[in-house]
Amino acid sequence: MSESSLEGYEVATWYGVLLPAGTPTPIAGRIHADVTRAIRLPELPERFMGEGESVVANTPDEFRAFISRELVKWARVAKESGANVD
Repeated sequence: MSESSLEGYEVATWYGVLLPAGTPTPIAGRIHADVTRAIRLPELPERFMGEGESVVANTPDEFRAFISRELVKWARVAKESGANVD
């Protein structure tokens, strides 16, 4: 991104499981537990790491905070670049 005069930005791809707003906490907790259990199976991290990816099992609060930081960061990039949806 430094070529575009936006210093200090790193572009990375990430994946996550998002649920609809208002999903009951017990259901969200169950889905989180199931996904966490799945990504801790040896074959999944091995496959992702073989493709240069890393596997992180954040808590829902940690992931929410991460997404909030990403939104702030990329909103600044969109604004400074003049990008718009029209």
